[in-house]
Amino acid sequence: MKYLFILIGIIFSLLLNLMILYPLIVPDPCYYHSHDMNIIMSFFFYAGSASNGHPEPNFVNLIFTIVLGYYIGNWHYKKYSKWYNKIYQ
Repeated sequence: MKYLFILIGIIFSLLLNLMILYPLIVPDPCYYHSHDMNIIMSFFFYAGSASNGHPEPNFVNLIFTIVLGYYIGNWHYKKYSKWYNKIYQ
């Protein structure tokens, strides 16, 4: 049961990152054809020739999102298990 909560937390955080946060952070990807990314943006995104200069999430972004999803899922599991034990035992 614990790993199900963790998996759901990771999937939720990945979907949140790619479908909601990425369009909010990078509303116009073509802006970065003529402008440089700041240090925080370049830490989480890569704008190389493979993506034609458009920022795309890099490996650090993926690892950060997975770790955050792990902690969210684990937190929900602990919260749910306390509630479940209180009611059914």
